[in-house]
Amino acid sequence: MATLTCGTCGSDSPDGARFCANCGSPLEAARPLEGERRFATVLFADVAGSTSIAERLDPEDWTQIINGGFGFMNAAVARYGGTGSRLMGDAVLALFGAPVAHEDDAERAVRAALEMQEAGQAYARVVRALPVAARDRSRSRRPRNGAGRTSPRSWPSTRTRPPPRPRAARRSPRRATPQRA
Repeated sequence: MATLTCGTCGSDSPDGARFCANCGSPLEAARPLEGERRFATVLFADVAGSTSIAERLDPEDWTQIINGGFGFMNAAVARYGGTGSRLMGDAVLALFGAPVAHEDDAERAVRAALEMQEAGQAYARVVRALPVAARDRSRSRRPRNGAGRTSPRSWPSTRTRPPPRPRAARRSPRRATPQRA
């Protein structure tokens, strides 16, 4: 006798039952798997050294630069019949062979990667040619302490601070300790 397994509680119910004998949830017969099995090639492309570059740039400038990089990387993927799956931070994940398969998907992925490298080198020359003020705004950022964190004391003041209190007002008064007899 065949049984159906409840998707909610995992208990077995007799074949033909419409509801789980344990929890009362409706039972569904297992559906046959649809689709087909095929080979796919995954291409992962990351911008090398981007973290150190992003630390020196204004966030808006960095966004423009990395979006330009995504433009030429996605163009290479599309040119060779791949599908851009994800854009993650400074990286692209692309699929070749899904949803449309070709006989030479692995070769297409390699060709796209080589084109990305060539386009990346050309794009790096363009970015380096930008005026220094547009590329590197490190002088306008907050100073950093030795641990790499911004220190509130090093932030430039945007408001006037009250004058410091006199030394005597900073200390709490000493309390007289009771003497034992």
